[in-house]
Amino acid sequence: MEWDEAERALWCAVILQAFLDVMRVAYDVHVEAREICRERALAWFFSEQVNRGSFKWICDALKLNSSYLLKGLQKRPTGRVRHFNQGVL
Repeated sequence: MEWDEAERALWCAVILQAFLDVMRVAYDVHVEAREICRERALAWFFSEQVNRGSFKWICDALKLNSSYLLKGLQKRPTGRVRHFNQGVL
């Protein structure tokens, strides 16, 4: 799939926002709302869906290695590994 720069930037921004949601980087929302965003972002990242707008679809279209990105997401800054599907978050 060939996209222009604006489309690529848009889909990159979607992934970036999801990463920020997982890391709870949202200072203007209530704690419960941040947790809801975080859980939804994690579900999106680890979904097996490949339809338009899914994490895997975006990575495939942008020629990004989704497995590599997920491995980075699973590591905490402390170095401990976490995984959404195992409930260890």
